[in-house]
Amino acid sequence: MTGNGLLRAALFGAVARRDADELADLCARNLDEIVAQFPSWTKVPEEIRGDQEAAQTWAQSVIAIAQQLAALGRPEPLASISGDPGDSPLDRWFDGFVQATNLADAGEYQASMSILLAMLDEMHGASGPDVDYVRTKTYGLVGTNLFRLGDLDNAEAATQRALDDAERQGDRQAVQTYTENLAVIAAARGLET
Repeated sequence: MTGNGLLRAALFGAVARRDADELADLCARNLDEIVAQFPSWTKVPEEIRGDQEAAQTWAQSVIAIAQQLAALGRPEPLASISGDPGDSPLDRWFDGFVQATNLADAGEYQASMSILLAMLDEMHGASGPDVDYVRTKTYGLVGTNLFRLGDLDNAEAATQRALDDAERQGDRQAVQTYTENLAVIAAARGLET
């Protein structure tokens, strides 16, 4: 495997493990190299195209890497997979999700929620695999923010919606994450009583 293949494998591995810190670190340390190699990653390899789950995992990894690069000030990869920035609602939603995630990571849960709720309102009636992906992640982050704000009932409802959507999409990693999040919410509810 070439050095570039090793870098891609490390990035995809960080996404698969949902290790945001490792993904951010890899992207920051290899920013120019990743941006240069990114176009070769946007096409799902022929050998996995027949495997819907593997192809979806590949696409989700590419999107997550593009979002991280955009957060680091390099929006070109994200623009290359979704058109020019601001060109479509999907672009706004990807950008909004990155911004909301950064706010949540900084402890600005209410500001993050404002963006997420506006996105969900805009997404009403929209469909397609990319929309479904962003909507599911948005509900997941809404659930996390509400949990951190102490609103366990609404956190549970949003996380359950994310779980239901992830199950429909066949996203096993997201199903595992949202199932674990629901267990944490249930444990926190038990501590309240």
